[in-house]
Amino acid sequence: MLFMPPQNGKTEIVSRRGPAWILGKNPDAKFVSTSYAADYASGINRDVQRIISSPEYKELFPDTTLNDKNIRTAAQGDYVRNSDLFEIVGHMGRYFCAGRGGGISGNPMTHGNIDDIIKGRQEADSAAIRKETWGWFSGEFFSRQGKKAKLLITATRWCEEDLPGMLLKLAAEDPEAPQWTVVSFPAIAVEPVAPYDPRKPGEALWPDRYPVAHLKQVRSLSEYDWSALYQQNPFNSQFAIFNPDKMSKIDPGEWQEKINDGKLKIYGSLDLSKGGNDFASLVTIAILPDGRWLIWECDLSVDVQSKSITKLIEAYQQYKYQSIWIEANSLEIAKSAWDKGQRSNFEILLRQEQQKANVAVPYILVWHTKPKPDRIRSLEGHFGNGQLCFREDWAKVYRELINQFRIFPDKNAHDDGPDAIEMLVAGLQNVKKKYMMTSSKPVIGGSIF
Repeated sequence: MLFMPPQNGKTEIVSRRGPAWILGKNPDAKFVSTSYAADYASGINRDVQRIISSPEYKELFPDTTLNDKNIRTAAQGDYVRNSDLFEIVGHMGRYFCAGRGGGISGNPMTHGNIDDIIKGRQEADSAAIRKETWGWFSGEFFSRQGKKAKLLITATRWCEEDLPGMLLKLAAEDPEAPQWTVVSFPAIAVEPVAPYDPRKPGEALWPDRYPVAHLKQVRSLSEYDWSALYQQNPFNSQFAIFNPDKMSKIDPGEWQEKINDGKLKIYGSLDLSKGGNDFASLVTIAILPDGRWLIWECDLSVDVQSKSITKLIEAYQQYKYQSIWIEANSLEIAKSAWDKGQRSNFEILLRQEQQKANVAVPYILVWHTKPKPDRIRSLEGHFGNGQLCFREDWAKVYRELINQFRIFPDKNAHDDGPDAIEMLVAGLQNVKKKYMMTSSKPVIGGSIF
């Protein structure tokens, strides 16, 4: 198995140059090459043919040649050459390609290659597609190999349960199962660096194209995707505190109209970005008639605080929050100073923008004193008993929030979304207590505290 980040040349090196090189060394080799889709596999097939037909290749490997014409079926001794299959003239060698799920019966192989069997995140997150992929591999692809066949899976990792992950798990549990040699190149080298990797920790895989500064930007978008796609280390769900797949889901269509008409109470929370270099999280929760808390929206983006103010006012105009809790720890002002009347730049700007928009956002500043991991862990019970719910279209509405829940409690990962939800839930639990609210009306440009 070869694992590499996206767009780092693995298909060019392995799936285009690799078969051409092997057929040059051994014109009797029989290839079966597959990918997530038939048209993509056919495109690679044509690329391999172009390499074999090049003058440079002919000089290196004069015994490995193709039919000069494209021929769909063999007749009168002709050798087949098309976008699905080509044969080596004068030898037993051949190259056949197919997409995932495609039939490959009648095509025995001495060399098998699977290149990116999963197309993208949506497929990777689909249990049905993962099951289909496993069935196709075990029942169709694996059965085509000869006694001494060599199999190669070239992949960017997506999740723990992708095809490489399931095969490696099987190999670890059953010594009689296929055993694999794994070559993995993370986007940024980490300790311990593999013996075959010449880099030092912290160095990029392809610095001229993807320098470390760029990779850090990629990482800031999603720790979950970064760990899997770029570091080839998908999050191990057995250590997860939260499993969003098993959390309660509610059909949003049932409540959309009531939310639009203001018939449900809506609350919010805002976890501000510290210096604009990490996520800002704006969460909206609707209180259902039976008392459950439905996470309606979660805006997670790398915003400066002024952008968060704009989003906050727009969200208030849409939802008319009963209250919105704002983390004060990132306001660069101490609680003691705030108690004496000092105001942060954020609050000053928020007051100005409220006046321009002619709104009064009923916000509550919250200074956290407990460690963040402990606070987020407290949500486990609320998810477990169904009190806190997701929308059924959760994967589209708040994908990054789901990613952050999956990877928690990795201390190096982003957790701004779960943090904002915990702050909102804590507020809802204490909303009737005197210390949390001293007035039933908002103070314009101020805080109900």
